[in-house]
Amino acid sequence: MSANPPARARTTLSWGLLDQFVASGATFVFIVIAATSVSAPELGAIAFVFELYLLSVFVARGVTGDPLTSRFSGVDDASLRSAVRSSATTVLFIGTGIGLLLGVAAAFADSPMRGVLLVGALALPLLTLQDFVRAALIVQGRVRSTFLNDTVWAVGQVPAMGVAIAINPTAVTVFSAWAATGCVAALFGLVQLRCGLGRPRAVREWLRETKELWPYYLADNMVFQLTSLLLVVVVSATAGLAAMAGFRVAMTVYAPLSLVGRGLITVSVAMLARIRDNPVEVRRRAMLISTVLTPLAIGWGLLTLLVPTAAGKKLFGESWLEAEPVVFLACFVCASGLFATGVVVGLRALSAGRETLVGRLTVSIGAAVAAAVGGALGEEQGLFLGLAIFFPVQVVVWWVLLKHATRTAEQKIASGASLDVE
Repeated sequence: MSANPPARARTTLSWGLLDQFVASGATFVFIVIAATSVSAPELGAIAFVFELYLLSVFVARGVTGDPLTSRFSGVDDASLRSAVRSSATTVLFIGTGIGLLLGVAAAFADSPMRGVLLVGALALPLLTLQDFVRAALIVQGRVRSTFLNDTVWAVGQVPAMGVAIAINPTAVTVFSAWAATGCVAALFGLVQLRCGLGRPRAVREWLRETKELWPYYLADNMVFQLTSLLLVVVVSATAGLAAMAGFRVAMTVYAPLSLVGRGLITVSVAMLARIRDNPVEVRRRAMLISTVLTPLAIGWGLLTLLVPTAAGKKLFGESWLEAEPVVFLACFVCASGLFATGVVVGLRALSAGRETLVGRLTVSIGAAVAAAVGGALGEEQGLFLGLAIFFPVQVVVWWVLLKHATRTAEQKIASGASLDVE
C-alpha cells in the first residue's frame, strides 16, 4: 500500500508533463503555420496580440487559478465545487474586461493590427477560461482531463487554420481559426468541470475570500509576463512589425526548453516544500535545477548556428530571414528564464514571496533597460545583445536572493516560527 502514493505521484507527473508538451507543441505549430502563411508584418501583428493574450492569461491565473491551487487542493468536494464555480466566474469577468480594452485599442490601430485585436477582444473571455480549466482540473485530481482539453485545442486548430488559409490567408483569418478552436476547448472545459458558473456576486465573494493570496500572485505574474510584452513593444518601436515576427520566431525556436522549465516548476515546488525544514538542502537542489537547465539553452543556441538558411525558411517562411541573425543571441533570454526557474522553485518552497517579487522586479527592469538601450543602438540585434550582456547580472541577483531567503528561513526555524506563505 505504501507504494501507491509514489506511483500516483509519478502518474500525475507523467500526465502533467504530457499536457505541457501538448500545450507548448500546439503553440509551436500555430506559430509555424502562421509564419509560413502570412507576411512578416502580419505575423508581427499576430505575435503582438498573442503576447496580449498571454498577459491576460497570467492576470487571470494570478487572481483565480493560482489561489485555487494554493488554498483548495485537497478540500472536500462541495467546497471545491463552490470554489471552482466562483473562480471560473471571476475568470470570465477578467477576460471580458481585458477584451473590452483590446476592442478600444483596435479603434486606434491600423490594418492588420486592428482586425487581429478585434478577434482577440471577442475571444479573450473564453481563451482565459480555457487556461483556468487546466488549473481547476488539476486541483480536482483530473490531470488526464486537462490533457484531453488541451488536445482538443491542439488537434482542432490544424484543420481550422487549414480552412482559413484556403479561404483567405491573412492574419485575421489565421488568428480567428486558432482563437475559435480555443473557445471550443473552453466550452468543453466547462462541461468537464461539472460545476457550472456562479452569479455575478461570486466575483466579489472570490476576491474577498482569497484577498491575502491573489494580490501577491497577480503582482508576480504581471511582472513576469509584462517583461515579455515590454520586449515586444521595444522590438516593434525600434525595428517594426517585420522584426517583431523575427523576434517571435527566434523565441519559438527555444519553446521545447521552455516546456521543460514549466514542467519542472509545476512539480518541483511541491517536492522541495516537503524538505523546507532544511533550507540549505532546498537551496542546493534549487541551484542544481538551475545549473542543469541553463547550459541546455546555450547548447541549443549553438545548434541553431548549424541550421541552413533554406531549412529555416522552409519551417518559418520569410520570417526566418529576420530571425536568423538573432536566433543564437536569443539563447541568453532562454537561459535567463531557465536559471530563474530553479531559483524560483527554491524561493516558493521556502515561502519567500517577498524575495520572489523583488527578483522579478529587479530582473525585469534591468532587462527592459538593457533591451531598450540595445534596441536603440542596434535595433533587433542590439536588443538581443543587450539582453545577453545583462544575463550574468540576472544570475547574481537571483543567487543573492535565494541565499538571503535561505538564511531567513534558517533563522525562522531556529526561533520556532513557521514558514507559511507570506
